[in-house]
This record gives sequence, C-alpha cells and structure tokens, in this order.
Amino acid sequence: MTVLALDPNAADEPPLKMMKQARLSMQRLVHNPEGVVKELQWMAAAIVLSSVYGYEASHPHDDLVDQVEMSMSHMSEAAVPKNFYVNTLPWMIHIPSWIPGAGWKRKAKEWRAAKDRSFNRPLEWTRSQMSSGRVLASMSKTLLTNLATDETQESDIQEAEDTICLVTGTLYSAAVHTTVAVAHNFILAMLHYPEVQRKIQVELDAVLHGNRLPELDDREALPYLSAVIKEVMRWRPVVPMDGNPGVAHASTKDDIHRGLFIPKGAIVAISNNPEIYPNPQAFNPDRFLDPKLPLAPVFGLGRR
Repeated sequence: MTVLALDPNAADEPPLKMMKQARLSMQRLVHNPEGVVKELQWMAAAIVLSSVYGYEASHPHDDLVDQVEMSMSHMSEAAVPKNFYVNTLPWMIHIPSWIPGAGWKRKAKEWRAAKDRSFNRPLEWTRSQMSSGRVLASMSKTLLTNLATDETQESDIQEAEDTICLVTGTLYSAAVHTTVAVAHNFILAMLHYPEVQRKIQVELDAVLHGNRLPELDDREALPYLSAVIKEVMRWRPVVPMDGNPGVAHASTKDDIHRGLFIPKGAIVAISNNPEIYPNPQAFNPDRFLDPKLPLAPVFGLGRR
C-alpha cells in the first residue's frame, strides 16, 4: 500500500517538501544554534506530516505534532524490555488491571488509546480537508482517493480504512526518529572528524561556488558528501541510537549459513563485517567511493 501511495505523477512532491522544511530549519538555526536538537526533531516531523498527510505544522508549537510526539515517546519507552516485565514475561498480560501492582497495565491501556488518537487524528484532518477541497498532495490523499474510486465491497471499506490509518501512522513513527538519529550521528561524526568536514566543505564550494544552498539535484556532483552519509549510517546504525537500546536481531534457533554455525540466541552485527568493510570501527567515508562496495543494510533484514 505504501508503494501504491507514492504516485509517480507526484514524484517531485516529497523532495520539494523536504527541501522547504530543511531550509526553514537552517534559517532558524542561524538565529538559535543552541536549539539544534529540538529543531532537527521539528524538521523531521514537519517533513513527514506534510508528505504523509498534507499537513503544514505551525512552528514553534503545534498541537498535532505534540500529540503525535507524545505517543511516539510512549511507544519507545514501552519497547525497552526492562521498562515493563510483561515484555519478557508474556503471561503477565493475563493479570487483571485492578489488582495492586498492575498500574503498568492501566498505563498501557492509556498509552494505547493515545496511540490510536495519534494515528487517527491526522488522517481525519486530511479527510476533512479533502471534503472541503483544500488538501495538499500527500500519501494519505492518494490512498483515500484510490479507495473512494475503487470498486471495493462495502464490507471491506472499513478494513481498508483501518489499513490506511496504520500504514500512514507507522510511517511517521518509522521515519521521524530514525531521520533525527541519522542527523545526530552526522553531527557527532563531524565533531570527531573535522578533516572530513573540511573535505565536505571543499566539495560543496566547488559545486555551489558559495552562491546557493545545495539541492537534491546536486547529489551526483557531491560524491564525497554522499559517501559520508552512507558511512554515518554504517558506522552508527540508527535504530540502536534512536532514544533507546533498540531491538537486537538474534537467531531463534541453531542454524548453519554457508558453513558457519550460528547458535540460537546469537546477535548478528551486519554493518561491521571486516570482510566487507575493512577496519569497521573506523569512520572512513572513502570506502563508499568504491562503487563495488555494497551499501550497509542500515535497518537490518528479516522479521520485526
């Protein structure tokens, strides 16, 4: 459904929205460089809300952004195994919420309701804007329009609408925090490796001549900058850095892969294979200037 929503006829829309919000954020950072963490969070949220729902967030405070971010904070906290014993002791789900010590279950119920509101509210906003003819191009608009013109059985419409709600809501939760984590790791790398920052500046000056800001169309002319971004994502994978310890991928049973025995419970680190990425602990963007080097599987593979 996500693929269907990315209409080829509107392929220019997301990049334009990304550049708009990125430039607005950079302008604000010129006047308030101390607010970089909050600004990056805002920029990512504004890009996703605009692309997914056609919603233009109001800086610096927006009720919808605040509501969705609060729900995402709950989800991140709940995903950390040590925060709720039920994550490691599934039988606890059968404990009644009214007994002493079961406050965690009442909290989970409240957070679930907040999550449902954070998924439903922006989609309902898009739907109301479509009814009034004012909505901007977005993924939600494409999906809802396709549903309205499709010959879907009436009994299946509610299921389709629920799926749209889940797809669009999940995109926000998946895109915003990982985007911010990559930006944070990029800044960290530039602080630790100023010589890399200088090489990026030389490349930018050669292409832009100090007369304008970079655009996505400049990507082909900025191979070193592209290599740095790829190395940042390999060097510090975003999921473990995304505000919590992340979820490590482990084998569920003993296995043999290409003659290598992988015991049950083994955790696999796929971006640090020295046979593919020599000296993997080193931050070395030059490695990605080799077109034969495979891209690092940033988000991992397999079941979630």
